[in-house]
Formats: sequence, C-alpha cells, structure tokens
Amino acid sequence: SKQAWCQDGIATACVNHPLTNRVHERVVNVTGVPKDNAEFFQVLRYEPGQFYKTHHDQNAGADSVMGVRLFTFFIYLKTPEGGGGTRFPGLNITIQPKKGTALLWPNVLDSDLRRSDSRTMHEALPPTGGLKFSANLWLHQYDFRGPNRHGCDMARYIDRSSFAWPSSDADLAERTNRTWGTPVMPPRVGGEMGRLEDDEDHEENDEL
Repeated sequence: SKQAWCQDGIATACVNHPLTNRVHERVVNVTGVPKDNAEFFQVLRYEPGQFYKTHHDQNAGADSVMGVRLFTFFIYLKTPEGGGGTRFPGLNITIQPKKGTALLWPNVLDSDLRRSDSRTMHEALPPTGGLKFSANLWLHQYDFRGPNRHGCDMARYIDRSSFAWPSSDADLAERTNRTWGTPVMPPRVGGEMGRLEDDEDHEENDEL
C-alpha cells in the first residue's frame, strides 16, 4: 500500500481544507474526543493484491505526553471492485469496504488504559479488483497536536512491543484469549448505547 499524511508541515493545505475540517468535526461529534487529541489523517491507497498484515494500532507509551491511542476511526474513501475488507481475526469479523462508511474501535481496556485490547488486532485484506482508498484517524488520551506543533518528537514515545505482529496463528489466539474486560468507549458513543438500550426497554410505546 501507499500512504500520505494530511499533516502540518507536510500537507498543510490538506489540514486546512474545509472538507478535512468537516469530516474531523463529525468525528468529534460522534466520539466526544477533542480535535487536538487526534493525530493527523493518514490516507491509504491499496492496489489489487496489496495488503497489511495483522497488527494493533496502540503503539503509544502510556506515560507519553499524548497518552495512549484510545480509539481508531477508520474511513472508507473508495470502494474497490472486490475484496479489500478489514478483518479482525480474534473476533472472526470481516467488514467489507463501502465508500462513505466508517469503523470505530477501541484499542485499550476501560479498566486499565495501559492494556491493549488484543481483540481489535486487525488486518487489511487485499482488493481483488480496483483501488481501495481509506483514511485512519487515531484518537489519543491527551492533546496530541499541541506538542506536535511545538516540535515534540513523538517517535520517542512509541512502545513498539505493544503492536508487534503475531508470530503465528497460535500467538494471535493466545493474545486474544488473554484479553479480559470491557473495551474503553468514547463518551458520546457510550451515552448513545445507553440511550438506545433505554429505548429498547420501551419499544412497545414508541411511534415510528
């Protein structure tokens, strides 16, 4: 795959583009996570046969200035002619790409933000025809963009041990099985889930 960063100092016009800001505001509205807590959009292009093997997105040290990567917001920008799904092997789930849709998943546990949720290890399956375009937005525990604007070297905070690729299917299964607990939820999403559960309790009284 090929990647490009919509980032200050690299593609500032992209960062300041009205469409980029509208999309990011929607992410803020959905998750409740402040805009400055997000990294910059990473845009990905996959040609037929290209893939990204199983990995985990949480790679930030818990003691870093920006904290851990709480969530991944993943947007499909172009639907390939076939294939190109996002597979979560530990959950036995594959999401098929569709332009204009997005995935949101947690990377750590609610009970201990230092613990990665191994269930959200995932891989990008290869398109079988046509191009696939997508974009990542990683949402942190604390302000990411402020330190970045002041030249903070984020690379030194990366904890590479937390997102090492599984060495085998057995290694992946072992990592997944040792994950216990509730995944961390964005405040907005958690509130909506609670509201929807309440609505279901009174479904018989609701009018369409």
